[in-house]
Amino acid sequence: MADSDLSMFVSNAWRARFGWDTMTSQQKVTLAAYGLAMFREGSDAARSSVLCDDIDKVKYEGRLVILDDRSRWEVDPFDVGAVDMWNSGDKIAIIPASCTT
Repeated sequence: MADSDLSMFVSNAWRARFGWDTMTSQQKVTLAAYGLAMFREGSDAARSSVLCDDIDKVKYEGRLVILDDRSRWEVDPFDVGAVDMWNSGDKIAIIPASCTT
């Protein structure tokens, strides 16, 4: 896929965050492939999860997620960096620890 085709899928906020305009074509293609793989993995998790909801807020630099239903979820330290990039309105799948072992 050409750079211009990939660009239509990346919002201005994410372009700034990624440094999109400074990335090589190969970096953009690799990032797009990774994003698609994560989307597919998340879609599978959402279908099999106990709870799927929208995010209301992400607080404390990704350590706490508050959902639209007002439930609060503490984030595992391993996931804090990724969770801090989530936004209000994003979909989230809650997978109980018992399902991940």
